Amino acid sequence: MLVVAIPDPISTRQIVDYARLHYPRLDVVVRTHTEAERQFLIELGVNQVVLGEWELALEMTRHVLHRFGVSTLETEAIVQRLRGRIDYQSER
Repeated sequence: MLVVAIPDPISTRQIVDYARLHYPRLDVVVRTHTEAERQFLIELGVNQVVLGEWELALEMTRHVLHRFGVSTLETEAIVQRLRGRIDYQSER
């Protein structure tokens, strides 16, 4: 397992390239900040790409719903529907 959570997209690409070259079966998860970079990383073979801004927005949504008294079950359903709007999983 390789987790790449650095803010520099060029270094991230270099790390992923190295990992894919030397450890092609390694499970790789990467944080990124843009949809374009997310798509590029999926094409590089990253197993999971987390779009940081989306995750922040989802957690803020979770907090607001909780404060307004929405049940945990309903809150989770709402967050999962929102999360479904982007596909974090590549086809790998």
